[in-house]
Amino acid sequence: MEKPIHKLLWIVLLQSVQRQSRTTVQLARIRAARAAVKGVQALRLSVGLAFVMLLLAGLAVAGFLLLHAGLFVLLPGSIELRAWLMLGLGAVYLLAVGIAAVRLLRDRFWMRASGADRLVEHALTGQPLCKSSQ
Repeated sequence: MEKPIHKLLWIVLLQSVQRQSRTTVQLARIRAARAAVKGVQALRLSVGLAFVMLLLAGLAVAGFLLLHAGLFVLLPGSIELRAWLMLGLGAVYLLAVGIAAVRLLRDRFWMRASGADRLVEHALTGQPLCKSSQ
């Protein structure tokens, strides 16, 4: 009589495990779909921001060109002197952009700006990220 009870218990246990595994798989699918939706939202936001940045950069370039055309026309002196002044001004702008690009493309800048440097430090030392989690 014990064998049928053991068999019944095994069947119940197996059905429970199968039900639990289906539930776990379904939960994993829902989480994956949720992550994919969040990824699409982040992509859409990034593309929109990139479009706005390109538009603003185009407006800045147009303003930059118009400013220098106006300066070239309004500055006193010969055409050669004005051309040299515009060349010098352009060189100063290129130097400023180069310095800004070098600073902005450094890993250290992004690590500090994002707070990732503190995160890595806390991960390596095993310290909690905030005092409330102690």
